[in-house]
Amino acid sequence: HTFVMRFQPSGLAIDYATWVSGSDDLPTGIAVDASGAATLTGVTSAPDFPVTSGSFAAATKDNAVGFVAKLSPDGSALTYSIPVAAPTDFSAPELAGDAAGNAVVFLYSGDVYRFWRYDAHGNLTASWSLNASRVSEPLVALEAEDNTYVLSQNLGNYGRAARNSLQSCSANSDFLTVFAPDGSLLQATWLGP
Repeated sequence: HTFVMRFQPSGLAIDYATWVSGSDDLPTGIAVDASGAATLTGVTSAPDFPVTSGSFAAATKDNAVGFVAKLSPDGSALTYSIPVAAPTDFSAPELAGDAAGNAVVFLYSGDVYRFWRYDAHGNLTASWSLNASRVSEPLVALEAEDNTYVLSQNLGNYGRAARNSLQSCSANSDFLTVFAPDGSLLQATWLGP
């Protein structure tokens, strides 16, 4: 079950506590924007998991899906709740959010890390992927200009480290890649061994 509780700054009182989900799910991430709205991610196989009207996939008892959902700042309503499409074998989704309420959900699926970017209203604004046979589990952050930063570790001889240039690098080198709000690559930088 996905249960969300927000405490007052003192930590001594609760602003709200709410149960978001259906009967069979696992929350895996949370981000809070400047307004106090919480965005959640996780995995569900609950047929009664709440989804926003028009969503393209729903969970069934035998078919788990990832999800991203956003609560109103006071916790009284779902702003959106969307299943994240993924092939059958996938990791639990993770989440990065920013102060404006944008969110990037990412997960491992079929040797690829898949990324979905949503605006504050739950509209999908971009998607992209990274070859997972070449990178470790990424760390993801959003910045004020809405770019997405992905820090990962190379697991082999990656070869191309920076956009439009070739650099030789050793195994287990760190890389920083930067994606624009539309998911296009802005920069790929080798940070060294």
